[in-house]
Parts: sequence; C-alpha cells; structure tokens
Amino acid sequence: MLAKTLFATAVAVLSTTALTQAADMARPAPVAPIAERAAQLWTGFYVGAHVGVAHHDGDMTAFTPWNGYAGFPVGGLADTRVMGGLQAGYNYQMGNIVLGLEATGSLMQIDKWSNENPPRTMFRSAVNWDITVTPRIGYAFDRALIYVKGGLAVAEFEYSHNQNGTIIGATQTRAGWTVGAGLEYALTQNVSLKGEYGYMDFGKSGVDITGAPSIRVEPNRQIHAFTVGMNYRF
Repeated sequence: MLAKTLFATAVAVLSTTALTQAADMARPAPVAPIAERAAQLWTGFYVGAHVGVAHHDGDMTAFTPWNGYAGFPVGGLADTRVMGGLQAGYNYQMGNIVLGLEATGSLMQIDKWSNENPPRTMFRSAVNWDITVTPRIGYAFDRALIYVKGGLAVAEFEYSHNQNGTIIGATQTRAGWTVGAGLEYALTQNVSLKGEYGYMDFGKSGVDITGAPSIRVEPNRQIHAFTVGMNYRF
C-alpha cells in the first residue's frame, strides 16, 4: 500500500512539472515596450550620404569703368544644379526628444554666366562646395524623427568677367549661417532614410576681380538645398 501511495505521488508531481514546463514554452517571449525600444533607437554615432538639388541666387551688382564705377544690376545668374555629399554626427535620445550635432560636406558645381546685352555681358557666378556644422533637435515617433537644425555654413564662391575677350576672376571662401528641417525614418535599428531642406546665407559684400581695369561685384549669396539621404548608425 505504501509503495502504491509513493508511486501515485511521484506521478502527480511529474505530471504537474511537465504541464508547467509546457505552459512556459507556449507562452511568448517578453517583448520590450515600444517606449523602451524607441528610447534606444536614435542614440549613437552615424555616417551617411546625401544627394539633391541646390538653388543659388547669384545675381549681383557690378561696378565697371565704362559705367563710371556706378553700380548696375547683373541678372540671369540664379541657377539650380545637382548636389551631393557626406554627413556624420551623433544623436542622444531622452524619451521622445533627440539632441544631436551634425557635420556635412557637399559638392554642387553651380556655374552660371550672365545673359545680359553688351557691354553688360559675360559675368559669371559659381559655387563649388559647402560645409555645415549644426546642432539638431528633434522629436521621435518610434521609427520616425522630425527635426530642425541651425549653425555654421562655409562655402567657396567664384566670380568672373569677360573683359574684352580676356577672362578675369576671383575666388572667395565665405562663412555664413544655415537653418533647416527634415524627416528621418529608421528602416532598421542601424539604417535610416531622410529628406531635408536647408537654407544658407553668406551675406552680400564686395569682391574685387583684378584685371586691367579691375571690376568690383557685390553678389547675392543665398542657397536653398533640397536633399534625400541615408544614414548608418553604429
């Protein structure tokens, strides 16, 4: 009788253990809350590339000897060209708020000659490249991040004049400021796509184009950039 009782007790214990283990196996693994996963999504260093279009308002005022050094407007220098480059930065996420710092470098090759009638003809305005360094602040909706940015911009400009068949020119590197806004979407934990608009302003001041005689121009230096890009976060 004692043996039967012990056997029945053992069977009951083993059955209960097996059922408990089976229930644990059937129960899905715990999933981190959405808020916790989102808080880990945007923090870290990243690198990426971008491509887009840039519009430069290159129209200027020219001061020339044949006009008694009185300034006259030179139009037809505004231009839109393809641009592209690289970016790198760091983000730190606190809840839904994302703070960051980003540096970009772009080639744009904007290059336009004026289309005015002689003698007010053949002025050239060009932009070769730009660099920006900007703090960013954004708001994250899980995988989506909207942000604004603003800071320092540096660009290289070229100005030329056809002086009786001889091309004279000057190159100038200018510092200015930039602001922008964008939307970034995380495809995976590491890869994201973004679209962005940026405005750069480098002021208006005179540039002397040395020749015989010299020419002075005062160009507009505003750039509008629309880009799409991809980032990889480490």
